[in-house]
Amino acid sequence: MALIKCKECGNEISSTSKKCVHCGAKLKDNSKNIVTSVAIVGVLIFIGFFIYMLATDDARSQKRIDDSVNETNKTLDCIRRGMEYSSSKDKCVEKGWGD
Repeated sequence: MALIKCKECGNEISSTSKKCVHCGAKLKDNSKNIVTSVAIVGVLIFIGFFIYMLATDDARSQKRIDDSVNETNKTLDCIRRGMEYSSSKDKCVEKGWGD
């Protein structure tokens, strides 16, 4: 409980009072403002998290695509040279090597 000033008479009153004990002026109900503020902050946090997840998922997807393209290019290069691509060794090896 904090002391606030009445907007009508300027005297200090309890922040939990519904009306001023000095002049009888009605005070605003701040509990609705607090609930609204918390709800707005919650929605903004959710939207921010959603945007972050979309952005990072796109980056991960792009990395997987780039890795796949690189491996495909290496495989094609090995085929052109009459060899096979070994992903475990990350290089071209003779066909039938290790059979």
